[in-house]
Formats: sequence, structure tokens, C-alpha cells
Amino acid sequence: MTTASCREGSNETNHAIKIGNVEVTNHSIRIYLASSKTDQLGRGTSIIVARQSGNDLGRTKVGYLRNEIKSKIHSYLPNTSIVWSQILPRTHWCYSESHDCMMTCRLRINSATASTVLKNGGHYIKYPDIVPTSTCLKEDGVHLIDLGNDIFMNTLQGALEMFICSVSSTYPDKL
Repeated sequence: MTTASCREGSNETNHAIKIGNVEVTNHSIRIYLASSKTDQLGRGTSIIVARQSGNDLGRTKVGYLRNEIKSKIHSYLPNTSIVWSQILPRTHWCYSESHDCMMTCRLRINSATASTVLKNGGHYIKYPDIVPTSTCLKEDGVHLIDLGNDIFMNTLQGALEMFICSVSSTYPDKL
């Protein structure tokens, strides 16, 4: 069991997340919050961390992809807290030679989806420390190296702890 500990003055609150209550798929992580001692999310809340790998960019029109993601998000509402985990940058895109065009598509999808999620009471995770360089990516320009994975997981953990323990809706808070 993992707990997120929060400090409100001197009172410590814990939110229990049991490994059996976590489901991971290609496009999401679903977490069932087993217990909650605050009312931020509440006992029995499902949290879905939705993510898109970016493999569809260039193959699928941006407008269509954006609408499909929004439709999927709306299908979970209102009984689930949605967290949008932004599409990460790359140096290589499968269906396009234009890096700048694909980065623009990535930004549009992230922006539109984050806007939808935030308007519906959800949360948004950004990864400012993951940049499209050899520092974070393997030679294929797509997959994260160990350091990139560590940054990704650390950011995800920090974001979930902050969302459970505070009213903030975007992580990191300021960019």
C-alpha cells in the first residue's frame, strides 16, 4: 500500500492507494482511492491518468484525435477525477518528417485536452524537465532512457500527491 501524506498545519492526512486498486493500460492509469481522510477527492473516488503516446500524431488528423480524446474523457465524467498527462516531446515522429509540425500538433492536443479536463474539475500534468534531446530520449528519438523514465515517474508521483492533498489543478503549479 502506498500513502500520500499531506501536511495541513500540524495534522497529517493519509490517502491509501493499494496496488490491487491500480490498473495500467497503454493510454491510462486508473487508481481507485481506497480511503481518504480529507474531502479533496474523497473515499471511493476513481482517478484516471489519461495519456496519449503521440504515435497517432501525423497519422490521424489533429481535430479528429482531439475530439476522440475529449469524447473518451466525457465518458468517464462525472464519477471520476480525470488527470491529463501531456504528450511528451520527441525528436522523431512516426508519420511525419516535419518535427516542427508535429511539435505544434502535440501542443494543440495537450492544450485542448487540458482545457477540457480542467473545465470539468480535472487536473493536468506537465513535464517541463523532459525535453527532446539525447539527455532524456533513446537513439530512436521516441522512447525515454532510464533518466527520462525516472523524471516521468517522479513528476507523476509528485503530481498525484499534490492533487490528492491540495486544491491545485496543474502540476507543476507555475511554469
